[in-house]
Amino acid sequence: MPAKMTEMQQVFALEYARNGGNGTAAAKTAGYSERSAHEQARQNLNLPHVQEAIRKALLKQRAESGVIGLYALRQVAQDPKAPHAAKVSAGRALCEHAGQLGTAKELEAERDAADNGDKDAADPMDFLRAILDGRDVANAG
Repeated sequence: MPAKMTEMQQVFALEYARNGGNGTAAAKTAGYSERSAHEQARQNLNLPHVQEAIRKALLKQRAESGVIGLYALRQVAQDPKAPHAAKVSAGRALCEHAGQLGTAKELEAERDAADNGDKDAADPMDFLRAILDGRDVANAG
């Protein structure tokens, strides 16, 4: 039977995830005394149910950050007033996220292989340039 999470442990877990892993500060926020905060943090961090709550809180933060980040990238990429370099950077990041474009390092390795006569090397379409040129990348061959 799993241990029941106390309210202080729940607050501790959420605060620990939010503050970047400062156990003593998380314990103080959760209501543990100044004198016992460090020891309570150590004890809480050894409890499997607290560890699981921290893991879940971190996963939730990661998902929320991803949504916010993608929204921000889309806003920049679509903003006619945004500087061209910012739009290119946002577009590239969105293409990478969508799996349509490798990282700059991956693309450079593919281009080097193609330049060196590797017949099996991919001839990757430069999706970002195609998008900026207004070509239909979905039907590009």
